Amino acid sequence: MHNINKIKFSTIYNKLKSEPVININPKYINHMHGSLNLYRNRLSHKSNKNYLIRILNYRGFILNNDDVRKIYDFKKSNTCKKIKNYIENSKHPKRSRWYQELTEQLIESGSAHYKNQHFSSQTEIDEFFNVYVNSLYSSMLTTGYNVALQKEYPKCFIDGDGKIIKCQHGNHRFVFAKLLGVSSFPLQIIAVHEDWYIRNIGTTIDLEKLGLAFHDIMKKHN
Repeated sequence: MHNINKIKFSTIYNKLKSEPVININPKYINHMHGSLNLYRNRLSHKSNKNYLIRILNYRGFILNNDDVRKIYDFKKSNTCKKIKNYIENSKHPKRSRWYQELTEQLIESGSAHYKNQHFSSQTEIDEFFNVYVNSLYSSMLTTGYNVALQKEYPKCFIDGDGKIIKCQHGNHRFVFAKLLGVSSFPLQIIAVHEDWYIRNIGTTIDLEKLGLAFHDIMKKHN
């Protein structure tokens, strides 16, 4: 096993003194990965808060094949299907699959949820669509991705062949941008596959090579 497997994201971040962020064209990214699946196989399988916190804190920078077994085609994702349907019904959002699914959840169980947000009334669902979904769609459609409005960058990793795989949070923003033809979208690289790293960087941390390799990745996705 190469010693690169012990490299953590925090080590790269501290050495670079900035987040490894690249601006890409979403149309050149065709695969995604589950939000919290990275590194899951390396930790105990307890579904509790501490487990999820440890996943997020682990943040190893080097991935192996076991870490990236759940890559799927962008077009087949439920997120893509849901947002594509929303865009088709943008003039009447309440007809969208997204809105109707939340409403059905509310009727069947007395509450609905989106990520960590919980809705206990139809009014709360309406507010969520007005404040978040509709405004995100309008903003992305008219001005593209606005970095100033976001708390942090959407994430991605580099697979063994040097392709960008969208992962972690920011998937909805990314899908909106891709479907609406936004040409510039920032992604923070949180990890790379060991095969790509060894082929392009070697078996040690070389920031100059890493910076050049990231620049080459960005050019290939624009």
